[in-house]
Amino acid sequence: MDWIDRLRKERERKGEQKYGPVNPETDPRCFIREALEELFDSLNYLEWAQEKGEISEGCFNKVDRDIREVIHNLSFACKDKNE
Repeated sequence: MDWIDRLRKERERKGEQKYGPVNPETDPRCFIREALEELFDSLNYLEWAQEKGEISEGCFNKVDRDIREVIHNLSFACKDKNE
């Protein structure tokens, strides 16, 4: 398990404390839609970080391009993408 997985699991545990455990079998949410919404938020945060000078334009452009590619790929799998 790398540092990304450790932080991901830590966030999952914090979410469970606040909202209860997630049961993918019974949860009605589209988890792909949820992931897409988080990716849209990340684009905003990255733009603001670039405007603030926290990341270079080159780094911003690469990460922005990569996240947009992930969004594009996931959007094909999302059943409710037109909502």
